[in-house]
Amino acid sequence: MRTHPAPQVVPPIPAIPQPAGCAPARGVVLPSPTRPTAQEAEKLNSLLKCEPQSSLAAAVGFPVSSVKSLQSGHGTPALSALLATVRAQTKHQLLDATAKLKEALCTFVDDGPPGWQDLGETEDIPLVTD
Repeated sequence: MRTHPAPQVVPPIPAIPQPAGCAPARGVVLPSPTRPTAQEAEKLNSLLKCEPQSSLAAAVGFPVSSVKSLQSGHGTPALSALLATVRAQTKHQLLDATAKLKEALCTFVDDGPPGWQDLGETEDIPLVTD
């Protein structure tokens, strides 16, 4: 009786973490730092729709979109910082992203969108209805 040698099992190649600053591995697509993924946009919009008139919602450009052509401009510093807080994987990353979000919100509130300061200087304007 002839015996066959046992099949050799080749272990899988271990995953080596990518060092910071290196190009991503082939086939890996990193999310844009200024545009949310579809899932992130859905979750952020769900959160922001609770207070759509908030300074946070205005600063990030609510509603946010994962579609490049629908996102206003190239994203905002507030949206980038908010995405960084959502994507943070370490305490250091979260603290850094939170500081950047606070800075972006302070700048937005101080500067405001076009016409923002004019709103406080106007008297009550009656609405015209047809």
